[in-house]
Parts: sequence; C-alpha cells; structure tokens
Amino acid sequence: MKHIPEVETPGFNEGFELMNLLVADLRDTVALRREIREDLWRCLMIRSLFSAIESIVSHARGRALAGARAGTVSLPPKAERALLEGQYEELDDGTVVWTTRYSRLKDTIRYSLRYYAKALETGTPLQAKAPWPEGFDEVLGVRNSVTHPKRLTDLNVTDRNVDQVYQIVQWIKDLAIWIGQHEQEHVDRIAQGINTSVEEQIRQLERGKAQGDW
Repeated sequence: MKHIPEVETPGFNEGFELMNLLVADLRDTVALRREIREDLWRCLMIRSLFSAIESIVSHARGRALAGARAGTVSLPPKAERALLEGQYEELDDGTVVWTTRYSRLKDTIRYSLRYYAKALETGTPLQAKAPWPEGFDEVLGVRNSVTHPKRLTDLNVTDRNVDQVYQIVQWIKDLAIWIGQHEQEHVDRIAQGINTSVEEQIRQLERGKAQGDW
C-alpha cells in the first residue's frame, strides 16, 4: 500500500462542526442585509461564502485522505497532489523533498468531494459533467479582489455578483445537506456491519457448543 503523508486536516468531529458553524455563519450573514451598510454586507457575503466552501472542502478532504491512508480509497496522482497540496520531488543530487503545490480551488473542491464520496461508498454530487453554480468563476475572482484589495474598486461587488452569490449559497446548502445525510447513512452501514458480525460470531459459538466443542 502506497504511503500517504500525514497532512494537517481536522478530525471527523471537528471538521463536521467547523462546516456546520461556517454554513450557519453564512446563513446569518445573509440575514444581516438590512442591518448593516450595503457595501459592507456585500463584502462580508463574499468572505463568508468562501469560508463556508473551504470548511466543506476541509472536512471532505480530511475524510478522503483518511480513507487513502487506510487503503479503502485509491487516489490517482493528480487527485493525490491536489488533496495533499503538494508532492515529493527528487532533486538533482537524489535528495527527496516535499514541495507544496496548490491546485485550483475548483479542482480541490471536485477531488475532495469525489474521493470523500468514495470513502463513504456513495456517489458524488459533482460528476465530471455536473454544472457548477452559475457565475462561480466570476465570484471567485471577486473574492480574490475583496480579500486582497489593492484599489478601492477591488471592493466593488455588483448586483450581478449578489445574484450569483445567492445561487452559490443554495448550492452550498445542498452540499451540506448531502454530506449530513451520507455521513449518517455511512454510520448506519458500519453499525449494521458490526451487528451482523457480532450475530454471526454468536451463531458460530452456538454451533460449536451444540457440536460438543465446549
């Protein structure tokens, strides 16, 4: 089994709680629109939106990597590089070093959800041809400007962007619901498997006793 390096990811409970917290923050930020300055609210929406996305990715990525380390999930090189945010590289002198390499956010989202789904033995909501929320790339560009402003115009979030943000918010809500449902189904399957195993062991013991093995 190939060695999967340990990288910093949240444990299951922490990752799930972080996701729920930041999705709740996003919901509350939406509700703030009439309570604070409109320009401030628009910037906060962008920041809160991508914080929620990052939390979902972090949880899914952690579960996918845990599956890879346990040998239950097989990661192709490109997915492994994206989820590990780097790779081992050999220098001219033969020394092997770890090099950090960040993939595009959309690639990281796609791979995290795809291999998270494999870890949970279910289907991912982001198949190869599944559409992204309308305007995702544009809003991602706005996020970069709002987060790293260099001019006043970098803080502009247009009416069009706000409409796009609302569509992405719904997408995030659907993702969070999907994760919650499949986490519970996975737990139920594991519990059922444990119960079945225990029952079979009891039956084997009873057969052995009936045959005089005791």
